Amino acid sequence: MLFINKKRVDVERIMIDFIEGKISFEDFFIEYKNNEKIIFYIQKEALKNNSWYYKIEDLDKMDLSRLKVRSGFATTIMHYLDTRKINYSLDNKDIKTYRELSKYLPAWLDFDDCDIIHNVINSIEENQSQTNKRKEIRDMLLSIFKYEKRPPRWLQNPEWPIVDGKPALFISQDGDPNDLTKDVITYFFSDVASNEKIIVVQTI
Repeated sequence: MLFINKKRVDVERIMIDFIEGKISFEDFFIEYKNNEKIIFYIQKEALKNNSWYYKIEDLDKMDLSRLKVRSGFATTIMHYLDTRKINYSLDNKDIKTYRELSKYLPAWLDFDDCDIIHNVINSIEENQSQTNKRKEIRDMLLSIFKYEKRPPRWLQNPEWPIVDGKPALFISQDGDPNDLTKDVITYFFSDVASNEKIIVVQTI
């Protein structure tokens, strides 16, 4: 259901309902794509505060199956409400899940990568301190996602290759994502069972 002719306060009510979990991601995403007033107000605020927002041309490029993407999108809506000093009670599932997982996952892994990460997190007993839980999860992940010298520094989202249910061994990469002259980086992995080389290429 679209609210194209509504006033700003009504459009902002839609945003609040989304952040409070009263509107699903799918329904709000459709609203965002089709309601020009939502994008108008968000763009206006973003330009004023020099902050990021999703333009119409960005939307079709989004991989909505990824938690990080959905959470990032929802966070831009939350940021709009914050800059407008609009009160809300955060209950957006994607934001809350991503924040929780970010406590445990190193930056070079992505929760959406594979069932292995889900299984590690779900295997940890709940009745322990957050510090112990975080350490146990990180130790388990480091024993599974192995690297020779240092973990990959991804140019884009993590793309750790999995072969027959097992993460490949990370060997090296041919560039640094902080080097502004690099718009292509190649990552070299090895299948732990066959020693076959695996190459992942990321571009800007």
